[in-house]
Amino acid sequence: MSKSAKPQSLLSSQTFQIAAMLFIIALMPRLMGIGWGLPNSLHNHSYHPDEHLNWLVSRHVSPLQGQFLPGYYNYGTLYFSLMRIAGDFAAAYSGGAPSGNAAMDPAFVAKCILAGRFLNVIFGSLAASVVFLLMRRWTGKAGSIFAGLVIAFAPGLVMHSDFATVDMLSFLLFVLSAHFALKLIPAEGETPLTEKQQWKWVLLSAACAGLSASAKYPGILAFGTLAAVLLYAAKPKAVQFGGAGFLVALVAFILGTPAALLDRDKFVQGLTDEIVHSRTGHDLVFAGTAPGWIYHLSNLFQGVGILITLLGLSGLIYGCLQRKTWLICLTVSFVLTYLAIGGSEVKFLRYTFPLDLAIAAGSGWMVGLGHLQKGRSLILVAIGILGLGGLDAGGFRAAMENSAIMAAPEARDRGALYIKQQYAGKSIGVVTDPWYYTPPIYPDTGMLRAPWPIQEQAIKAAQGLTVVRYVPANPDERQEWDPRLITEYKPDAIVFSNFETDARERFLRNGAPAGSEGELKKYQEFKRLLESQYQLDRAFGIDPGPIVQDMMYVRPYIQIWKRKPA
Repeated sequence: MSKSAKPQSLLSSQTFQIAAMLFIIALMPRLMGIGWGLPNSLHNHSYHPDEHLNWLVSRHVSPLQGQFLPGYYNYGTLYFSLMRIAGDFAAAYSGGAPSGNAAMDPAFVAKCILAGRFLNVIFGSLAASVVFLLMRRWTGKAGSIFAGLVIAFAPGLVMHSDFATVDMLSFLLFVLSAHFALKLIPAEGETPLTEKQQWKWVLLSAACAGLSASAKYPGILAFGTLAAVLLYAAKPKAVQFGGAGFLVALVAFILGTPAALLDRDKFVQGLTDEIVHSRTGHDLVFAGTAPGWIYHLSNLFQGVGILITLLGLSGLIYGCLQRKTWLICLTVSFVLTYLAIGGSEVKFLRYTFPLDLAIAAGSGWMVGLGHLQKGRSLILVAIGILGLGGLDAGGFRAAMENSAIMAAPEARDRGALYIKQQYAGKSIGVVTDPWYYTPPIYPDTGMLRAPWPIQEQAIKAAQGLTVVRYVPANPDERQEWDPRLITEYKPDAIVFSNFETDARERFLRNGAPAGSEGELKKYQEFKRLLESQYQLDRAFGIDPGPIVQDMMYVRPYIQIWKRKPA
């Protein structure tokens, strides 16, 4: 611990004032983009592919009425329970829930999703304050504030705080678990803990780990930090504390996800589905990309920033070499999480969020060292400031850029309005089953994947134009990027987004992975026909280039190609 770090018993009110300020600072970019992509007069579904499903799941629980079994367990149910409470609260103070089928009322759905997003804005902002409090025991004010700001401005955390998904709640509880676990290690100037105090921090840390898992299953890896701390700080009673902590974590998990006991078969099926999904991949989204061990480094670069990530990793390595026990214990959960996600074929950026805690701690500690030692060590402070500010297009710069995009008129909305104005009475071709990435040329473009007859019925609801998707006699044989859309249907215009081109353009650059050669050949033929018979009319949004999909949600690039004159 540095000389300027204050022992736990002497934490001043100023410390908590700084924590409160960090919370407010973290709120600002998050609130800026909170209204992005909600259902409106153009589209009935959120532009985030998971939010409508999450809303549906939340409507199948009712904590205040003792209903905790939604029947869907790819995630735990803790966040869905909170989302239901928040949605009901929002509805009660804005006109109440609609009569009949609430799913058919986009305004009500939007209220509930927005309420779920407000929860995550609070959770994500609180995480910045907790990281500061965690670090204040181990480094000076500069380093601890820096660590809090890393969480406040991490572009991935800021963006995902504006989504009604499980990640922010799980992350906050993950951070709290580590914070409570490290309380077991006496910092410089602190008196040794009594056994009663040790029990308090063990049980709080374990409970938070279990609750983190009840929001998102990998959150249980937060227990790794507690286990490492117990091996160091509570050796005589490590087994006793660890056993009790495990039981508390299990009970906390069951309280958050009662289905683990009460709906066991479906719970096991949902958990199994998630494990299989991680091993088999996510359609073509991550096909032909680097192995997870490498890919997640690029996720950290995008989600936190290159300089901050490198500084944080350097801090973890240096701290371990210097035998800084608290950093070693945080590194344990970092390594466990990296091992868990590194071998997965599904490589969303949000999977790296638990790693952000150790990155923030390592970088904050390095900045703290530089600030205290002065001289040449000030280069650490300079690197940290440049990374936090966004010299490498990460940090504050990227967070604000993404929030500004989310606050601006959406590219899909603008594309849909243009199509309806310029192609009224004409035919518009789509290259895949319409979904969240499709401009809302009819209200239910973003509906959850459904059997083709239901999708076809929704497509026919398009007003003022004809939407066509090449479908053979057997709809189950329909293909994406089918050249027959051009050769047989000959629509007046064709619209598609970067979500539909991303994987195939990667195949063009790097070659198609085994099993995807047919997809690449079909795309090449479609592209040849498109460029020969159509010309680009308008594009909406800015092409972000290669970017992980769950950062691309808010960066759609919509292309509209019109048929060339005969």
